Formats: sequence, structure tokens, C-alpha cells
Amino acid sequence: MVAMTGAISGCAALHRAPMAQVQESATELNTNARFGRFSLASEYVDPAHRTVFNERHKGWGSRIRVVDLEMENIRSLPNDDVEVLVRLLWTFADGQDLRTTVLLQKWRNKMGWRLTDEQRYDGEPGIFGEKIETLAPTANASSRFATIRLE
Repeated sequence: MVAMTGAISGCAALHRAPMAQVQESATELNTNARFGRFSLASEYVDPAHRTVFNERHKGWGSRIRVVDLEMENIRSLPNDDVEVLVRLLWTFADGQDLRTTVLLQKWRNKMGWRLTDEQRYDGEPGIFGEKIETLAPTANASSRFATIRLE
């Protein structure tokens, strides 16, 4: 009886809905990447995309701190691929400003769901190490507000 129960629960796990499977894979990849566990995250990346993935995420955990992430949307595409929108809240390690970026990830079922592409969809650049122009204070800039005198 115990063997039969194990076989039935094993079959149920194999026949989960594809959207549930891709959601689980996306959650695993993104959570592991958030905490710098790239060897575990890479298991969910298509081998053809791994080098790019590792290069783009190399600052995570050192230069970039991902504070939180949330799966916003999962949508099937006509070619059986799936798009996943992931919202990240993050900061530069040497800064205090909380930033928001939404990633568009494309997933394909290749003997398990694998990430095949990832792009910044919305929000602030910098999450993948892009150069960001910052305005330096001018020589005349004061750290105080202008004084107004009422007479």
C-alpha cells in the first residue's frame, strides 16, 4: 500500500500543469540568484544562455543587493514558450536608494523549464551592471536650502 501511494504521488508531481512547473522553476532561479547561489540558479538556465546569464548577474550579492522580488505575471506564448515578469527591488551596495526594475524572462521546456532570455522590461537600469550616469554636485551647490528673509 505504501509503495502504491508513493507511485501515485510521484505521478501527480510529473503531471503538474505546465504553468505551475514554469512558476516553480522561475521562483527557484530568481530566489537562488537573489541570494548569490549562482550554481543552483544556473541549473534553470538553458546551456546556450548560461555564459550571458552569469556575466549579467555577476554583481549580484557584491555590487548589487536584491532586497526583494516578486513574480508579476506568467503568460503562454503561441510557440509554447512562456514569458515571466519579475519585479526586483534593489540597491547598489554603496548606496541607499531603493530601485525598482522589472525583468522580462523567456522560458522554454527543454526537458524541464529553462530560461532562454532575460531583458530589462521596465524600471531603472543598472541591475545588469549597465553604466548609469549620475549628476555630480556643482561647485556652487549648497547642501542647504536658500535662506528667505521676511521683513
